[in-house]
Amino acid sequence: MERAIDLARRARRGDRTALEALLRECAGVADAIARAQLGDTHAAETAAADALTRLARGIDQLDDPTRIAAWFRRIVVRAAANVRRNEQVRAPAAPVDAPSSVRGPVDTLIAVERVAALDAAVAALDPRLREPLLLHVAEGLSYRDVAAILDVGLATVSRRIDRARAILRATFRGDDR
Repeated sequence: MERAIDLARRARRGDRTALEALLRECAGVADAIARAQLGDTHAAETAAADALTRLARGIDQLDDPTRIAAWFRRIVVRAAANVRRNEQVRAPAAPVDAPSSVRGPVDTLIAVERVAALDAAVAALDPRLREPLLLHVAEGLSYRDVAAILDVGLATVSRRIDRARAILRATFRGDDR
């Protein structure tokens, strides 16, 4: 997060290289937040691209570079809302490719079905649970960085991720907790 703050400070002063680095730094976060909001990979890519464009055009409007994470999150959430409204997004995320460790067509089919089931279960999570889960698991961010992006406390992030994991475990065990 410190790197993003430094890049934001430099970008606000007109450093083009810093702005480009900031955009690269924020791309994965934008994608994870948009996927959490929309549940649709294509729509999320559109929202993330729009958010990155807004970041580039509006960096001078960021009054406090230490608030870059929360400020950018609001931009991504608004971009996702615009995409949802414009594209009428309702479908869950498309399944990703099966892991490369599968051996044959039956194994491939089973792996693809498992990934699709997991994608559907994650897409069905409440966005308040899905967003920190994806930022942590898919983007590899620490709980501290997730808390900064979502503008919530560390304990809140921990509870939300724990709750999301518990729901996913229950889903695949067949529980209805």
